[in-house]
Amino acid sequence: MSILDFVKCAITKGLAKRADAEFRAESDKWASGSRIVANAPTSTEIRIPEGVDFARFPFLTFPMVSKSNATVDRETGEVFEEQRWYWIGNEGFGYVLEVIGIVTALIAEASNRVPSLPRLHFDISMLSPVPANNSNLDTGNDGHVLAKWKPLTKTGRKSKYPVELMWSAYLGVAGDRDGSHGTISLLQSGEVGKADCHFWIKKTRYSLYGRIKEGIFGLSRMNTPGPAASNANPSSSETDSTPVNLTEASLLDPSDAGLIEPTASWSITQTITEKGKETLRKVNCLDSDPAEINTTATLQRAIGTQQEDKLALIHQVDAYANEETAKKIYEQRATSLASCSAIPALITGSSAVTQLGDEVLQMSVVQEDIAQHHTILLVRTGKVISLLDVARNNDTVDPMSAANALRRSLTETCQTAAGTCPTTPAVAPAAPPAANPQGWLIPNDIPIIAPGHLAWSGGSLKEVESSGMGCEGVNLTSEQGPTDRKQRSYLVGSSDEAFKIFGITQYRFTFADEASATAFGDLLSENLASCAKRVAAAKVTELSPVTTDGSDGPAVTARLFDIKQQVSDDGSQRPYQLIVARSGAAVSYLLFTGVGESKFSEDQLKTLAVRVGQRTAQG
Repeated sequence: MSILDFVKCAITKGLAKRADAEFRAESDKWASGSRIVANAPTSTEIRIPEGVDFARFPFLTFPMVSKSNATVDRETGEVFEEQRWYWIGNEGFGYVLEVIGIVTALIAEASNRVPSLPRLHFDISMLSPVPANNSNLDTGNDGHVLAKWKPLTKTGRKSKYPVELMWSAYLGVAGDRDGSHGTISLLQSGEVGKADCHFWIKKTRYSLYGRIKEGIFGLSRMNTPGPAASNANPSSSETDSTPVNLTEASLLDPSDAGLIEPTASWSITQTITEKGKETLRKVNCLDSDPAEINTTATLQRAIGTQQEDKLALIHQVDAYANEETAKKIYEQRATSLASCSAIPALITGSSAVTQLGDEVLQMSVVQEDIAQHHTILLVRTGKVISLLDVARNNDTVDPMSAANALRRSLTETCQTAAGTCPTTPAVAPAAPPAANPQGWLIPNDIPIIAPGHLAWSGGSLKEVESSGMGCEGVNLTSEQGPTDRKQRSYLVGSSDEAFKIFGITQYRFTFADEASATAFGDLLSENLASCAKRVAAAKVTELSPVTTDGSDGPAVTARLFDIKQQVSDDGSQRPYQLIVARSGAAVSYLLFTGVGESKFSEDQLKTLAVRVGQRTAQG
């Protein structure tokens, strides 16, 4: 089961007064709807879902108690929506219970990293299967698991999440109960894609939402009681100060863009000044904000050129009701940018930017399939967040020029935003921001080198189970010294049978101190260097080592090797490229298995060695 990277919180107010008001509003909404539509007669029967890929959803292969519900127009009888629920019975219950147990445990583990939350736990023993002869059910029954099958969206498109698993299990009576309910959404592949879980503890609700990717659950948002609760919906915050007055002067204009490329002829191609009037253009690498997080104002402008390299930019400014909400959205966007999970892209660099605002993140990426480079700046000043995405084909825009281009617009808003005004920005190279799982490469760190594929994908973390490629001279699974050892694989989506062995394994070893890590790294490196003396027909080439002094992130030392080994009697060889990188008290060993001539160039391998070391330090 694959699992997500990316954290953000939007917090709702848990006070009784606010909760009552929200409950009344929701009740009014449903009451209003019932005056317009009616529920068609429902049927309860024993059946199996139709059109299901049972190989991907094996728990749906068994007959289950099913109930359908259609929402229709009272006057015309037109069906607006039809849904069918399936109560999980004895035969598929074990599988479903395991999925719920894993996901709720991951959610609880993620919540433990949030100091303001109590310890959250869900007892899956409170759930039980539904007997096949039980037809007296509805979607609100406690203690059972429902599957909702929805292969198509309301517009007839293929659903991203065709199956949802919903559970509810509470102790006590309504209004005075502890327990949990939630929903797990499964992708077309059958893997978990996202989940939400709602815990009630002593009449207090804690709601957590997240997506799942590469063995990690990441909170996309959470709703909890507490001092920061008023920040959940900025547009209605009770602690709001004076709204920020955004005008077109808050956006970049062609003269500002001229600081990026003075020789270009810049012109405005689109300006959006009213929320919801037009669809905002998407900033590269950035996921969407939570739907319930409202801005008090949003402006966006696109400025382009007529240059052959398609130089252009998007500038977006968002104002929030208070600084706390802006901080939370900034954190969410920073996390989203760090993983750049929205598109296949290679992270080419990052910078530490100062004297531009209260918080700044800079990252540079390239969409390798079209060689389009993006220089991205995320800036928070008080209650306002600015996003700048400068795109150019075949070359990267200097982050310094992008920062200078923002100075005037930030100056226009910084005082009313109650934030830090820019002075003279300073830009210095830095390690890319940490991404989940921390301590490990992410697919966006690895350049595309195999023909016929567009992206790498990362697997889940495992205990070390592979002995390597035969030149290591130590048992990676049991060598004394490491206090922790894990591995993670990275593969490509090629359909070529030859590429089934093509891929990367990163081994990460942590130690009690830096000296132990250095000794292990030296031992492994020397064994690789001398492999030809121990392994017949092995050809070893050691490349120039890589070292960084820590001025652009953590200090990294790495040794790099090209090794070819004979794999058959006809003399055919298999190419390997190896990196042993140490940073602090951790060592990463990168094992790349190539196919034919498909391998990293020496420059690519050296760049990757630095990145491996930087990621290793982040763990």
